[in-house]
Amino acid sequence: MRQLTDFSSEILKLNEVSVKDFSRFQTKIRGFDNMINGGVVPGSLILLGGAHGIGKSTLMLHISDALSEQGTVLYISGEESLSQIKSRAERLKVKKVISF
Repeated sequence: MRQLTDFSSEILKLNEVSVKDFSRFQTKIRGFDNMINGGVVPGSLILLGGAHGIGKSTLMLHISDALSEQGTVLYISGEESLSQIKSRAERLKVKKVISF
């Protein structure tokens, strides 16, 4: 698993910041990876929004499953119960499902 590096809370002027290429975790879901510029940047946060029933939770379980091949994934839901998440994960044949 990759470690997070080069993150700081130091206040800098934008012209003092050097631009680096970020390592990214690819989900192998082409449309999603393209939308977020090539994959998930370690330590980043992605907010996914959309209309009720459009498939956000299903997409996120697919993404979580793909990323679990490269490291540990924490899936947090503010809308669904553990039972609903587990049922969907089993239906989608998500390989690794851990609940707390």
